[in-house]
Formats: sequence, C-alpha cells, structure tokens
Amino acid sequence: MASLDEWFMSVPARFDSQAAGDMKATYCFKVTGEGGGDYTVTIENGACKVDRCIAESPDLTVTLGASDMAAIAAGELDPTTAFMTGRLQIEGDIMLAMKIAEVFLGK
Repeated sequence: MASLDEWFMSVPARFDSQAAGDMKATYCFKVTGEGGGDYTVTIENGACKVDRCIAESPDLTVTLGASDMAAIAAGELDPTTAFMTGRLQIEGDIMLAMKIAEVFLGK
C-alpha cells in the first residue's frame, strides 16, 4: 500500500455514492504516530472530498494509530475489532461509524 496520506486522498475515488444515498456528514480522522495525519472527509450532495485538516464540528471523529489505520486500509484488521479492543476510538454519531465500511471500503 502507498502512504496513508495517499490512501486518504484517494478515498473520493472509492466513495460509493449509491451506498451513501442522501447522506450528509463530516468525518474527522486523527491518525497518530509515524506516517499519520489529520483528515476531514466530507460527504454532501452525493459527493465526497478529503482535506488534510481537522474539521471544527465533525459529526464523527475517529482516532487510531497509523499502523492500525494501515492494517484496516489493507483489509488486515477489522474496524469493529479495533474498536472493541480500544485501538480505535469514536466520538460522535455512532451510526456514521457503522457506514464507513460500506461507503468508503466497499464492504
């Protein structure tokens, strides 16, 4: 896999507008550690965009380590398992968290 930055910036290409439907949401990803960064993913009007920053009032904030994010992106770590074991923290609308795999990962 390329860098996490490249992975996040390619999210709009993998975005499933059909799965998102009329969804309007702002996701904030805080990826800590070496190779990490802060990303805001905005979904609105059937489109998705990614910015390298932290949104002021996200609907959902996901915090996790860079190695865990890389493992999730590569399909080697289940996000639910990461959450249940405390490796991934969620703050905000839990229902949006449940849509991540369907809308961004094609699962």
